[in-house]
Amino acid sequence: MIPQAAWHALGFSVRMTVAQARERASQINAQNTLEANRIKNAAARVFRFELVESAFLPESVVAEFERQIVGESLCSETHKRKMMSHWKRLRDLILELQLPVEEYVENKNRIYAWFVREDISLEYASKLIGLLNRWCKLNCKREGKFYDPVPAPKGHSRQKIADNYFAAETYRGESNPLTPALLDQTRSSLTEEQYNWLYISIWFGLRPQEINSLRVKNTRNWKIEYDRRLAVRVLSVDQPKLTSIEMKKRMKQIPCWTEEQIQALKMIESGKFKAPSYKQMRKLFENRITLYGGRKNFVSLMLDRDQGIEDISAWLGHQSIEMTWSKYRDKMRVSYKKKSA
Repeated sequence: MIPQAAWHALGFSVRMTVAQARERASQINAQNTLEANRIKNAAARVFRFELVESAFLPESVVAEFERQIVGESLCSETHKRKMMSHWKRLRDLILELQLPVEEYVENKNRIYAWFVREDISLEYASKLIGLLNRWCKLNCKREGKFYDPVPAPKGHSRQKIADNYFAAETYRGESNPLTPALLDQTRSSLTEEQYNWLYISIWFGLRPQEINSLRVKNTRNWKIEYDRRLAVRVLSVDQPKLTSIEMKKRMKQIPCWTEEQIQALKMIESGKFKAPSYKQMRKLFENRITLYGGRKNFVSLMLDRDQGIEDISAWLGHQSIEMTWSKYRDKMRVSYKKKSA
């Protein structure tokens, strides 16, 4: 029996017929049943989550691990916050895969697939893998088991993670060009190695992965030679993006015509260059310029120095002039207008 004082709040009225009142009562009962079921299902989900968490993230082991990663007295507060942020993200991976720690290396492709689904960058994936190996090593040590660490992604897996991450960034639009003048304006906010990395990207138009490969010495991925016919030094770089082509055909040669390119060669030979983080690039350039910014400006720089579009296309590593034209025709139009002015 519902008190008359509660009728209005429940949607009843003295003007209702008996049939209408019964219909409203049935509606209220159905809503109450649904709410009770939602509460019951939510409780069941919480129970299942707690069960999974206790199985794969035991409270005592988690406490010991967190003491290890943030309890070091020499670590700054900023470093500790970053480590806890990485650990929070890694917990999502652990709870989703639900694997015994000794089986992670056998399921490395599932880990790489998770990076792709979550739009994780290669840089961040490397940090998470390092932290995952520390977590698994601690667990195996406690249980007296051998642990084989999860390796960093290579080849196709590595490229897929990188390509997916950059594709996920496209909602911001393509990177704006990074000009030499703009780079000089931000020089005080960059380390010497970061400035050199961006300088190399501007004057050689290389992809980020290609620049990073230059840090590895004594490899087949790149070389610097003197071309007697052209009377200039030439930088040859492997293009790992072209995975379906044999290595000797993936190499592209970029002659060093300008003083700036000669200076960039010295930076490469010194080995003192390192890419800024994506977070730092966003902070410096307000989401307008990515690590591809230097490559975006390369066409304009070369056209302004009277280089032909056929040569520029080859230096960029494009398979055809049409590809260069489709990507950079706006920049070419501006450049040609400058020449005719």
